[in-house]
Amino acid sequence: MSKWLSIKYITDRLHEFPVLEPPDRYKLPVKKNRRVLVLVVFPVFLIYIILNYIYLRKSISRLESIRDKAVFLSESLENPSLLIDLDN
Repeated sequence: MSKWLSIKYITDRLHEFPVLEPPDRYKLPVKKNRRVLVLVVFPVFLIYIILNYIYLRKSISRLESIRDKAVFLSESLENPSLLIDLDN
């Protein structure tokens, strides 16, 4: 892997990958009293659901982007013109 990282084309493609955020961003509060308050007050709970749904859709989109870029990168590694850069 280290010899592939010396090729500028490969490092440029690796920098295009999106950054994923931690999945616990919009979880319910940990303390029991706050959790009950959130669950009792329906509009607040609804906002949590909507924010969590939006976050999950964005994460799925980013993961699909990562998958597409990884497939493109693995296909481009088979390109013989990159081997010329590897020898130098």
